[in-house]
Amino acid sequence: MTEEIAQDASVEQVAKAIVGFANVLNIETIAEGVTTEEQLQSLKAIGCHFASGPYISYCMQQGS
Repeated sequence: MTEEIAQDASVEQVAKAIVGFANVLNIETIAEGVTTEEQLQSLKAIGCHFASGPYISYCMQQGS
């Protein structure tokens, strides 16, 4: 879903509903697999609390 959020309005609406439902339940949300600035901005716009993925930081080996 993260890959399509910046390009497909229906995907964005589903994500917005999920984040909204989580907010009602006082649950913080995290999006995984963020690869572009557009995706990150879309997630911020719908109120997603956290995000991870290659755009933000690549995985690091233990001890690095």
